[in-house]
Amino acid sequence: MNFSIHSLTLAIVLLAQSALASESLVERSAASTERCSVVYLADSGASTSVVLASLLVIPQTSTDQPFKLPADAPANVQAVTCGRSASLLPAKNDYKVVVAGYLLSIVAPHGGRVGLLELVNGRLQFRMLSGEMTESETSELQVILNDSQTAMDSKTSSSGKL
Repeated sequence: MNFSIHSLTLAIVLLAQSALASESLVERSAASTERCSVVYLADSGASTSVVLASLLVIPQTSTDQPFKLPADAPANVQAVTCGRSASLLPAKNDYKVVVAGYLLSIVAPHGGRVGLLELVNGRLQFRMLSGEMTESETSELQVILNDSQTAMDSKTSSSGKL
C-alpha cells in the first residue's frame, strides 16, 4: 500500500473518531441529514480536519454538475468526511466526490462505524475503516456501487474524461 494513502486513511479514521468522541458529525447532522468536513494537508504537513457548514455533499451532487468544494474550503483538501443521520452507505451521487479527486468517508449514525468510498483503477470501492457492515448493508452496497459505477462510466464516456 502506498505510504501516503495509508497515512491519509489513518488520518481519516482518527479525525472521524475524534469527531464522534467530541461534537459528533452525526449528532450535529440529525436536523440536516448530513454534516461534512474536509481533511486537508496543513502548512505544517499534518492532516487536519475542519467542518464546513457550506459543504453538503448530497444536495451538491444531486445536480448534473460535477462536485466542487465550496469557496471557503482550505487548500490541499485530500478527503471529505460526512456524518449522516440516515445511513453508512454511499448516497446515489457520492461517486462525484471521488471523481473530483477526493476520498469520501462516511460516519455512520450509530456505533462509531466509518466507511470509505474511493476510486481504485477506475472502479468504485467502499471499505470499512472502523467497524463492520450488517449483512443487509453489504447486499445494498453492491447495488449502490453497481449503479454508481454505471452512472460514472456513462458520464465519463460522454465527456471523454474521468
